[in-house]
This record gives sequence, C-alpha cells and structure tokens, in this order.
Amino acid sequence: MDKEKEDIEVIFIVSHIRDNTTPAERYKSLIRGFTEQGINVKIIEFDYPWKENTWMGHEIENVDVLDDQLKDRLTIVEPTLNPFQ
Repeated sequence: MDKEKEDIEVIFIVSHIRDNTTPAERYKSLIRGFTEQGINVKIIEFDYPWKENTWMGHEIENVDVLDDQLKDRLTIVEPTLNPFQ
C-alpha cells in the first residue's frame, strides 16, 4: 500500500439521526469507501445541544457490524464541546 495513503485521515462531523439504526450501520458504506482505498476515517456524531453552548458527541456503537479491516481504521471520538466555537 502507498505510504502516502496510509497517512491520510478523513474526519466527518455529522448530525445525530434519530432512527432505529446504529451509527456504525449508518456510516458503514461511507467508511468502507474510504478504507478500501487505505484511508483512515474518523466520525464525530453530534446531537443537538440540550443545554446552551454544549454539544454531546455520540460514540459509534455496535462496531461488530463492521469487518475487522474497517474496525482497525475507524477512530471513535466523543467530544463534549461544540467544535465550531
């Protein structure tokens, strides 16, 4: 694999979706598209702020729906402050 591709990481900041799927299920195709090209993916999923000036980051759950290759390249972050401030 090309060394330059190994160093690339894509970060998505997305809005939480209230449905019956897990974040891992929602973003599986997105993650796969990048990881198959050797690009690491980081997803930060935010909920609408419940309190003024606070945002809750949601951890990607049920990563067992992802195969081992995808799990190795997915970074989960759980911030608590609005990254846009």
